[in-house]
Amino acid sequence: MSYAQHRKIIDADSHVIELDDFLMAAAKEEDKSLIPAMSSQKELPVIQEGLDRGRELFAKRQEDPSVMAKFEDSILDNRKSGWNRIGAFDSGERSHALDVFGYSMQWILPTFAFHQIAHTDSSEVLDRGARTLNRAMGSFCSSDERLKAIGYVPLQLGPEKALEIMQEGFADGCYSFMIDTNEPSDENISFTHPDFDPIWEAFWGAWEP
Repeated sequence: MSYAQHRKIIDADSHVIELDDFLMAAAKEEDKSLIPAMSSQKELPVIQEGLDRGRELFAKRQEDPSVMAKFEDSILDNRKSGWNRIGAFDSGERSHALDVFGYSMQWILPTFAFHQIAHTDSSEVLDRGARTLNRAMGSFCSSDERLKAIGYVPLQLGPEKALEIMQEGFADGCYSFMIDTNEPSDENISFTHPDFDPIWEAFWGAWEP
């Protein structure tokens, strides 16, 4: 019996715990040189031993059903490293985790990959990085309609560029988007300025039945 049992549960705050090649695998060839290394961001330190152990345990689960069963039994144990848990970075295994939980839907947000591209002084890196992140998130969730990809729209790039990134993100499979909460520059218009109305209309249009 699943954790949800007879209840319909929508998990609205789940994350992919990315491996260090998550963005590079989704990047267009011309953008690869712009994508910072995951280890370069300091907001969420990347521990190489954790990455290596996550890959090792994933391989063991795939090869040995008894190992998978042990991880299923402890799926609620949040003392494990994020990389070590079922479905952390593999979309097929994430679908299996949803079967174990019995959830009807799961919103999937980025973790390390967001910080990998969000903290930059370069508008070009932010632009191409956000597009790559959205493409990677859409790809991760594409094989299971229960998985809903949450991308990122950097409003600080301005309403026209933000709308372009948003529309491309929807086309690449994103269900919704994280947005900036505050304009980081006093010289730019507020996100409540009428020039941003097309952004909010795009959100509304995506949610209309």
